[in-house]
Amino acid sequence: MKKFFSEFKQFIQRGNIVDLAVGVIIGGAFGKIVNSFVADILMPVISLALAGGDISDRAVALRGTYKWDDAANAFVASEGAILFRWGSFVQAIINFLIIAFVLFLIIKALMKLKAGQDKGKEKALAKAQKKKAEGKKLRAYEEELLAEEEARLAALANPAPVPPTTNELLTEIKELLEKQAAKK
Repeated sequence: MKKFFSEFKQFIQRGNIVDLAVGVIIGGAFGKIVNSFVADILMPVISLALAGGDISDRAVALRGTYKWDDAANAFVASEGAILFRWGSFVQAIINFLIIAFVLFLIIKALMKLKAGQDKGKEKALAKAQKKKAEGKKLRAYEEELLAEEEARLAALANPAPVPPTTNELLTEIKELLEKQAAKK
């Protein structure tokens, strides 16, 4: 049981799980903001264009009827009515498009920021390499940059061995079993 909790602790402490949890929480909060924007700001403007009312209440009666009930402040369907609620669907599409657009803008900004950081890192690396070639004293972060670059180049020069394929492993197992059978 102790091993189980130890493994669970390692699983939870992985960076990816924590990042995922934070992303889900922020995504939920962001979804509420977008829903509020759509319901409270955007949809009233669209409703004005559609002669009033909340668009999410719009529907077509396939069977039975529905009418506006002032007391309930909503559309009420007759008993047994089947409604095609196109308004809710349109509102969900609008929510999706706004969320997708905002996420696109955020990701685009982050990619641009990362590209700028990479470019800055490349310039700093070139400057550090030049200083090293000239025999000048390097700052600590310049030494770290050079060490990272050397490690990256070493990894490229010595790629990890390719693991054997399933067929290769099965062939090896078959040969071992044949040898064992021959000894008996």
